[in-house]
Amino acid sequence: MKDEQFIQRFLALHYVFPVPLNKIKLLLEYDPELTQLETMKPSLLASIGKISQNRAIKLREMYLKYVEIPLLQIYEKHSISPIIYTNPNYPSNLLNLYDPPAVLYIKGDINLLLMIRNLQLSVQERHPNTLKVVLKKFYLR
Repeated sequence: MKDEQFIQRFLALHYVFPVPLNKIKLLLEYDPELTQLETMKPSLLASIGKISQNRAIKLREMYLKYVEIPLLQIYEKHSISPIIYTNPNYPSNLLNLYDPPAVLYIKGDINLLLMIRNLQLSVQERHPNTLKVVLKKFYLR
């Protein structure tokens, strides 16, 4: 899993550039740790991100503002768990989508996501009684 500083940079980028993972990966291919974004020239950012020069200028300006805000703590205060695509709790099936989300924002109990993921994997085994067993395991305690 990535370190907390990377997650902060990634969340700041996603906040000001809320696009699917495929678009963000263009930037990550050039700058995998997102450490160069603060000093990157807008023309280079525009070229890498395939966006206009004006949008690159605004993106960088907003990124510089939001990278300083402790987004993880703010999300935690509001019971929101951001799960970036590199997190082991990110559902791997989503990565098979054409344009998967770069971040999932889970409000409330993250364990429900894990239960649903386990339920989904069990149901995909295509055993007729698997769903009953899984439901009993999780809901009929």
